[in-house]
Amino acid sequence: MKKVPAISFEFRHQALDVAYLQRLYQHQPSYAFDMFEGFLSEIGARIAQLGNAIAENNREQVKYYAHQLRAFTGIVGLTGVQSTSERLECCSMAGSPDTIAQLFGEISTDIRQAMQPVRLEFERLQAFLQSREP
Repeated sequence: MKKVPAISFEFRHQALDVAYLQRLYQHQPSYAFDMFEGFLSEIGARIAQLGNAIAENNREQVKYYAHQLRAFTGIVGLTGVQSTSERLECCSMAGSPDTIAQLFGEISTDIRQAMQPVRLEFERLQAFLQSREP
């Protein structure tokens, strides 16, 4: 999508941390669009990678993928998932398999529930940017 001069976009979906998104993207809706688009195209693979690492009990990879997921979920305002991912990252090396599985279950469920709100904000961003194209 073409870059648009500094303009405001108001995030609205209450399932997302709208205050965080406003601070993160400020007057850069085209950047937000790119980040939401990347999230939507990659989140399935990232969850699968983390799930596979957990199934294989590969603690180093669990830590690595949880760390990646922590940053990745923040870009779309999923700060609750970001926090749970941080907890998973912290307990990945010494935590019990049950705790790791529980945290992964929370992350998976929360992301599944957030997909529609993320898509809706992505569509709103797209419409907003298209309405400003010459």
